[in-house]
Amino acid sequence: MLQVARLTHNRAVQNNPLAVRDLLERTGTPVPDVSQADIPLHVGPQLDIGRAVTTLFGRTSPGVAASRSSNASHSVRSAARS
Repeated sequence: MLQVARLTHNRAVQNNPLAVRDLLERTGTPVPDVSQADIPLHVGPQLDIGRAVTTLFGRTSPGVAASRSSNASHSVRSAARS
């Protein structure tokens, strides 16, 4: 997520751990109550990193996100070949 924040120039998330936590909580999936538990268990949302990354890319112009994503995947493929 931090790499995506850097690529999209999102300094609010890039330099703020509380903003990262807030984004992860907002984009997470609620965990249902367990019927076998005798007391309510409040564990918070299940993290969805994919949704958080998609949300970060959605906050930039589509051309920036597409070109950055393309460049990042090209770099990963080039590194894998080495």
